[in-house]
Amino acid sequence: MHSLTEKLIHRRKAVLFIGIAITVFWALNMLNIRIDGSFTTVLPETDPDFLFNRTVEEEFGSSDEVIILIQSDETVYSRETAELITVLSNKLAGYDEIDGDKIINMLKVSNFSQPENDGWEKALGDLKEFMVTDPLAAGTVTGTNGKSTMIMAPVSGELS
Repeated sequence: MHSLTEKLIHRRKAVLFIGIAITVFWALNMLNIRIDGSFTTVLPETDPDFLFNRTVEEEFGSSDEVIILIQSDETVYSRETAELITVLSNKLAGYDEIDGDKIINMLKVSNFSQPENDGWEKALGDLKEFMVTDPLAAGTVTGTNGKSTMIMAPVSGELS
């Protein structure tokens, strides 16, 4: 062991050169490493989430989207929720990477327009009726129990 240590000490430049060469070799190879942690590469093709992602990509051209889930203890068919959806949707539409016309929420699906102060009760009742009974709207952006809803905004490019 003593002779190996002496050889390494006397050949310091060679040891340093070999160490640098190994480091450069591995550093250059690290440039080619790609890590794909998306669930489409991790999940089996029979997984429900994988199948949903594939369906979204086929229907809308992309699965890159911002989804905001809103839950309520009572009901999402309230003035507060409608105002929150409007504020959040407008904020999302302010990003260059999001087309405001493609944002989907229960207000857009039902063509809801915010009424004057005294018309909220009827408007929200009509909204609930539409979201529950319309075959194209029922169970899409609102939960079947009326306590959850979501905003979906497709993203084009990288969202900053």
